[in-house]
Amino acid sequence: MSLTAEDQNGVLQPRHQHLGEEAVWKGELLVSVGDPQTENATASSSQNSQTQTSSASQRSSYVTYLVRAETNLPNFRQKQMQTRKRFRDFEFLHDALQKEFPVCIVPPLPEKRRIGYLVGDRFSKAFLQKRVGELQWFMERIARHPTLQRAKIVEQFLESKEWVAYEQDHLCMREVAAFDELYATSLGASNEDLATDFEDWAISLNELANLETGMAPDLLHTAQALHDVGQQQAQFTSQCTDTILSQLQSQSTHTYSHSNPLKLRESKQLDFEGLTDYLAHEVDERDRLLAMGNASSQGGVQGNIRGTGVRGYLRSTVDKVLRVDEEQARIERIQRMDHRIAELNDAVSAAHDQALRLNEHVALEHHLYTLGRRRETHDLLEAYTEGHIAMYKAQMATWDHLLDQLQHQSTSE
Repeated sequence: MSLTAEDQNGVLQPRHQHLGEEAVWKGELLVSVGDPQTENATASSSQNSQTQTSSASQRSSYVTYLVRAETNLPNFRQKQMQTRKRFRDFEFLHDALQKEFPVCIVPPLPEKRRIGYLVGDRFSKAFLQKRVGELQWFMERIARHPTLQRAKIVEQFLESKEWVAYEQDHLCMREVAAFDELYATSLGASNEDLATDFEDWAISLNELANLETGMAPDLLHTAQALHDVGQQQAQFTSQCTDTILSQLQSQSTHTYSHSNPLKLRESKQLDFEGLTDYLAHEVDERDRLLAMGNASSQGGVQGNIRGTGVRGYLRSTVDKVLRVDEEQARIERIQRMDHRIAELNDAVSAAHDQALRLNEHVALEHHLYTLGRRRETHDLLEAYTEGHIAMYKAQMATWDHLLDQLQHQSTSE
């Protein structure tokens, strides 16, 4: 049994008011991104040209990522897929999903900046590892979304062997740009400073060992232990803290994407209110024209058959010059307004129904977003905690080894 259905406008219709996490993600799409490889777009021409500069070679090079997927969703023709994609392919997928599903919370891509391109670090190992993690989060969020995971564009992205031709058919090709590292915060700074302090302390003890020859073995053992602890601290920063900082930045951008469906809902609500006001104005104007037929019994009605204000006065004056039958004109205008009011009633009713459906869908999107954010936060804190535990265990082993060395040295003396 499907969890949702779509109407003719492609708006997701929830079939359950409250969906649990197990019910939302019935059917899985597992995606992994990895193995970044640098390729040359002009490999054949570069072999024939020996005078090509290194900068020109970098400009013609690009990075591809291995995308693997496994699924049991019925809309996929293949259950296991593997393909290589460039970053602009991920851009195309992101833009296509935003256009096709404007009400859904489409996860953001990593930020693009030209600084990294200019300084030439977009092919560095650290940059590519960070980019792989960011693209992995992007694909995981799509794979967890019950609507986006079933999109035709996602199926084409994972299955198609002629993705470039598919892009050209949709006329959505965009120029490849360069990127800067998504890094910044003081969370990792404390760990980096601590690692530097351990290294400086180890260097100081090594220098002291040259002066205090009697204590040299103990000082050297202690210096080596401090060096190892500093390395463990630096490894924790590079493998755990930096990754968490990037994911937190990605979550912040994803949270901002949450505003897109809200803006669309607000726009639809404003359309409904505008139609309602226009309908009320037309009804008032028709009632005024109807009341003009009984003006003698009611003491007169403000304005004339052409309306109130200066505009109505001028049009009425022109009718008098042209000797237009005012009563016949009033009746004809009432008939036109009755037809217009009937159309406006239908439009207001349709706008109201659409606004209600959109409200339900936005609520469902928020529920899905909350479940996804909860899962990501759990995984984030779990990885951060396990990283700390692993680092502290390694440091305890280092200190225990140092104590054994010092005790052995004391016993031998």
